[in-house]
Amino acid sequence: MLPYFAVGLLSGIRPDGVKRLNTWEHFSLEGEQAYIVVPDRASKTKRHLAHIPDNLRIILKACKDRDLSPSEYNYQDFTNIRTNAGVVDPETWVNDVMCHTFASMHHAVHVNITYLANIMGTSEAVLRRNYIAPIDPNEAKKFSLFYVITGTGEIK
Repeated sequence: MLPYFAVGLLSGIRPDGVKRLNTWEHFSLEGEQAYIVVPDRASKTKRHLAHIPDNLRIILKACKDRDLSPSEYNYQDFTNIRTNAGVVDPETWVNDVMCHTFASMHHAVHVNITYLANIMGTSEAVLRRNYIAPIDPNEAKKFSLFYVITGTGEIK
């Protein structure tokens, strides 16, 4: 489930989009510009390219041997993960909380709504109206550094 949560929190892709990323073929992790090809749910030809930041790239490379699909997990698994992580009361977890968190944190750190709209594949108006919440920039910087890498590249 780590790939699912990492992509949801660090890429700005909505949960229904993350669920469509069921093979590693959707991810380009090498090269200077890493990206995710997110297929559109209603079209076989339309897609959205989402940028992979360095912290997400490190996590995904470490997870290459893991299953990407969260469909094997049931609601109770998600509840247990959220409860154990102490992220939020499972009863108040909303469907898009990860992409809303990403948008709010990214905006608090970078203060560039045009860039954020481009990487999330939406408009500035939608971000302002539905996604961005006021966040302390210092808290947002901490969020972007939530993992620890050892000398061997292992995620702790």
